[in-house]
Parts: sequence; C-alpha cells; structure tokens
Amino acid sequence: MRCRFVWFCCLALGALLSACHAPEQPTVRVAEGVRMEGQDSLGWNFTIGLSADNPNPKPLKVSKAKFDVWLNTTSLGALELLEPVVLPPGNFQNLQVRVRLKLRTQADGLRLMLSADQNLLEAIEVEGKVRGHYGGVRKTVKVPRQPLERLLKDYH
Repeated sequence: MRCRFVWFCCLALGALLSACHAPEQPTVRVAEGVRMEGQDSLGWNFTIGLSADNPNPKPLKVSKAKFDVWLNTTSLGALELLEPVVLPPGNFQNLQVRVRLKLRTQADGLRLMLSADQNLLEAIEVEGKVRGHYGGVRKTVKVPRQPLERLLKDYH
C-alpha cells in the first residue's frame, strides 16, 4: 500500500512539473514615444508608450525596475518604474508605462536639457535590475551597463 502511495506521489509530481515551463521572452518596442508628464521635488515623470507581444498563456508582470542612469559617462540619477506593468497574454497590446527620473541635483536637469541636441539614446547609459512574475515564479534580471539605444534594440 505504501509503495502505491509513493508511486502515485511521483506520478502527480511529474505531471505538475511537466505542466510548468519557463516563459518565452516577450517582444517589446517603443510605439508612441516618450512623453514628459511633469516635474516635482522627486524628479521628472515620463510616460513611455510601448507595444508588447506576450506569447505566453499567462500574463507577465513587471513589478519593479530600477536603473542607474549616466549621461556622457557622468552619473545623472536613477530611473524607476512608478507602478507595476502587466503584459497580458495574446497579440500586441499597447501599454502606457510610467517612470520617474530622479536626478542627483537640479544642475543635472539643466545638463539633460542642454544635451537635447545630441542623440540621447546613445548618450544615456543605464544599468539596473528588473523584477518580474510569471504565475507563481519570481525572477530578477540584472541589466549590465549599456547605452539606452542598445537596450531598446535588444528587445525588438
């Protein structure tokens, strides 16, 4: 009797594990560009219009993202996600992602505005972490320091 129970448990565990699979990487691209929403004492708030395709049967949730930001190799501040982002399963979805750029000093804001004549996607570098959830599995991905332009191209 005990042997049958062990075999049943093994079969049940095998069936559960075979039903679990690692999520496929979604396709994300900037669709509507970046829009400045305003400035306050905590930093500059932006909304980024994204188009995302989640090929998985379950939604993917990005619960936290925080990046250190550099402009022309000099520290500018930190970029963080203001609210969680959920990528629903299925075809392309348009999403509005709210982020905040916390500048080190007010002078960094002036430096950023004066740099607007150059390609900011090449001039700005980012490094940080993104935490996400798929079903009951939580994963944190470290993003190495790289130009913002390369980061956006890697996820097209």
